[in-house]
Amino acid sequence: MKVKYYYYVVAITQGNSVIYIKGTLNTIKDDFPLRGVQDYIVEHYKKSIKNIAIIFYKEITEDNYKTYNNEQ
Repeated sequence: MKVKYYYYVVAITQGNSVIYIKGTLNTIKDDFPLRGVQDYIVEHYKKSIKNIAIIFYKEITEDNYKTYNNEQ
């Protein structure tokens, strides 16, 4: 199974404010796991799924993933 690496940006609305969260993930799924990221944000940041929008994601290299996560 091939591992894929992604960088993503999520917008969370709070009243009139917007918070942006950036992160990376790895997966063996064929594509970016939209629902998995939404569920993680809901649980970790205690926000309603109605206030969450994944606004960007891009497949990245393993080296970029490790660099972003200070693993090199």
